[in-house]
Amino acid sequence: MLSSEPQAVSERYPQILEAAGYAILITDARGRIAHVSASIERLLGCTPEAMIGQPFRQWIAPEQLEDAALFYTAQQKVAQRETSLEVPLLRTDGDRCWVEVTALLLPDGGFEAVLKDITARRHHEDLMRAGQHRYRALLRTIPDLMLVLKRDGTYVELDWGDRTVPLGSAEVGATIGELGFSAEVLDRITRGIERAIATGEVQHFLFEPQTVSGIGAFEGRVVAMGDDEVLLMIRDISDLRRAQADLAERFNQLELLHQIDSELADRLKLDYVLTMGLDSAARVAGANAGFIGLRDEEGTMRLALVTGDHVPKKVDDSLRRGKGIATRAIRERQAVRVSDVTQEPDYVATRARSLSQMAFPLISQDNLVGVLNLESNRHDAFTPERFEFIMLIAARLAVAIDNARLHRQVESQLEEMRQLYNRVSNLEQLKTDMIRIASHDMRNPITSLMGFVELLKADAAALPDSDRLLESIGFIETSARRVQKIAADILSLERIEETASQTHFFPIDLREMIHRAVTDHLPQTRLLQRHLRADLPDGPVWVEADPVQLGEALANLISNALKYTREEGNVVVRLWSEDANAFFEVEDDGYGIREEHQARLFQPFYRARTSDTASIEGTGLGLHLVKNIVERHNGVMRFKSVYGQGSTFGFALPLSSEVGG
Repeated sequence: MLSSEPQAVSERYPQILEAAGYAILITDARGRIAHVSASIERLLGCTPEAMIGQPFRQWIAPEQLEDAALFYTAQQKVAQRETSLEVPLLRTDGDRCWVEVTALLLPDGGFEAVLKDITARRHHEDLMRAGQHRYRALLRTIPDLMLVLKRDGTYVELDWGDRTVPLGSAEVGATIGELGFSAEVLDRITRGIERAIATGEVQHFLFEPQTVSGIGAFEGRVVAMGDDEVLLMIRDISDLRRAQADLAERFNQLELLHQIDSELADRLKLDYVLTMGLDSAARVAGANAGFIGLRDEEGTMRLALVTGDHVPKKVDDSLRRGKGIATRAIRERQAVRVSDVTQEPDYVATRARSLSQMAFPLISQDNLVGVLNLESNRHDAFTPERFEFIMLIAARLAVAIDNARLHRQVESQLEEMRQLYNRVSNLEQLKTDMIRIASHDMRNPITSLMGFVELLKADAAALPDSDRLLESIGFIETSARRVQKIAADILSLERIEETASQTHFFPIDLREMIHRAVTDHLPQTRLLQRHLRADLPDGPVWVEADPVQLGEALANLISNALKYTREEGNVVVRLWSEDANAFFEVEDDGYGIREEHQARLFQPFYRARTSDTASIEGTGLGLHLVKNIVERHNGVMRFKSVYGQGSTFGFALPLSSEVGG
């Protein structure tokens, strides 16, 4: 019978995780690795076989061991099953890689975990933190200008910093009105002097005068030094403002990168991934046009998506012929930035007004999947900072495209398997119907044939040469009975398969059933001149079973043993219970089965023929029928045979939980 859903498809889904750069790891209660996926080798440079049985902690950086142990202990105390932690792991080449460990804590103390490589992200964060430290250092620089002023605005002492503030007169004895400040700034300074002397509190103000290099940013502070003097400090914070703006842009980029990551990871439709990736890259870069080319199964690069006023045919032609800046990025596997395409010999015009261009190879798991191309109508559109940021987007886009393609392939294969399943189901039903029709239609002519055989036997006795005629009639009768047995076995097998889901089991005494089966076979035993003995326990042995089906299995095994044993041979039937199971076996000292035939014994219509057994009648369905019955009772077939010494067939069934014993 066919399963209700193909199992092969579900086994492909782990490939999606591995294609995205994840590794899967399972530990036992002692923290030793019980399973790890093949992708761990790309992460740590160590094969899965070398890691099995080893404690996971030996790959954690020593300085993080205590923190990691405390973290998981705390999670177990609060019964937090699913948790996440970022730790550095040791590679076999001596380097370190940072991973995000998303773990599901198991009741026995072990855990199942998914490991994601976050080394690049951590490196980027380290660079950002270093930049923050530099920017904070700017805040601690010495002020550019310090003035000691009288209350009326005359300054009696001054100190210029390392840089010149582009103001007016800086002579001692001059007034602040001669410094060249605007009326608005002078008003802020005057009011700051009065408030500082009156309140004793530091007064702050900002102003942005026009400087030689453009508009600058300055911070002023007024500190009272007595009842008639103040200290005026003016600091040039232009660099700080620019640094803050750069930092804000960096954080905005990180936030945008996170959003792009989430969008690409949540969707596995290729069309959506391409549209979202190209649109995001074009907006961030300030591009006027762009396209994505993908490599097909034959290795040819073809246009997949275009935005802006590119001419699709020109783009597709340039990709196929291997011409243009995008093709250079593909060939060299390096991102390319060109500020003036008119000076670039590799440039191929696929739109009207391009002045600058960037191209990024899309590489996932070291496989080239495509190319991202962006173009602008300005020379200065693609700055080095934007170029580097688009490289990060391109790396994520490549992985997302690879995942989407894998998802599409899995969906296609799933649909193919569904169609195949439906076709096979229809064929299975057709086969069943044909078997039933053929087996049923054979019964009437066989019955008629057997009737005529009996008439012929009666008439042949009165004819000359009756012995020869009776021998021929005997051959006809034997063949007819064999066909009759085949039809009966086929219908029995189909009946068992058809009613399997509707069978109602109930407790039966297997000992009593075996005793009846042995008794029923005593006439056959005497006819064949065999010796049949039963070795049964004194008390009942209860199992959950369908008595009709199980009785058929017992009769089949006993009958087989009698047929395949020589005259005066011995057949022993045994039953015992052990470890919540009942064990039944039929042992004979007959012909035995050659080893090369044993693997196919339970296949339908298969018979292990030898010169000794060629004359024994059989259909080859009996053992297949027994195996089906046993498995439907949640049992297991047992078998052993030595050619020339005999065979043992039997099965094990679970003991009934409803009846003691």
